[in-house]
Amino acid sequence: MTTIGSVLSVRHLSARIGTSQILHGVDLEVPRNQTTVILGRNGVGKTTLLRSILGYVEASGDVELLGRPIDRLPTHKRVRAGIAYVPEDRDVFRSLTVEENLRLAERAGQVPRYDLVFDLFPDLADRRSQNAGSLSGGQQQMVALGRGLLAECELLIVDEPTKGLSPRVVQEVVDVLARVKEGVTILMVEQNLSAAQQLADDVVVISEGTVVASGTGEMLVDRDKLRGFLGVGRSEEV
Repeated sequence: MTTIGSVLSVRHLSARIGTSQILHGVDLEVPRNQTTVILGRNGVGKTTLLRSILGYVEASGDVELLGRPIDRLPTHKRVRAGIAYVPEDRDVFRSLTVEENLRLAERAGQVPRYDLVFDLFPDLADRRSQNAGSLSGGQQQMVALGRGLLAECELLIVDEPTKGLSPRVVQEVVDVLARVKEGVTILMVEQNLSAAQQLADDVVVISEGTVVASGTGEMLVDRDKLRGFLGVGRSEEV
């Protein structure tokens, strides 16, 4: 059952891909109007967790959005229930223009928030007729985030939004997410600890498909303790 004040509640979520068991009974609460950041080394199940919540991966366990079970719904109905998703590696449609990419995120019965998107990403307004494939990696990430924000949602799920970006663009993305976090609940996977520290209200650490630690964003201050949760040495970047 969803905890009072939670937008998303996950209980005993397990997932298998092929013959490999990826998630082992994950429990997760995402409080309303806060940003929850999932941390973990590569290959421990972070993206699989997000995709399981969305129904892209066959999984067992309970998933509730605003107290309503959604774990038996197909992906498109989970999205209609109020979830927006910004995938890892952006997944923009390269042969379509910026505006056409954004238009794909419009939802029936809602007024699309183009004013918000172009206010957050003024560069996209200037490039709305440009093919997305000709944009830089940072600009493509802006398109991906813009699609996620175009329609109102209860939960914005973002998978590694700063991956592969220059430090300047990383900070631009962080600044945008900091602006929108007051109006939307965010569940995010992020490997950049500086970015995570600026955004996280809550932190969940995953190792080998299970939650090994959780707490407030203050967890990110103690890097030695965090290295212990992540299973990395002092010489390794976290």
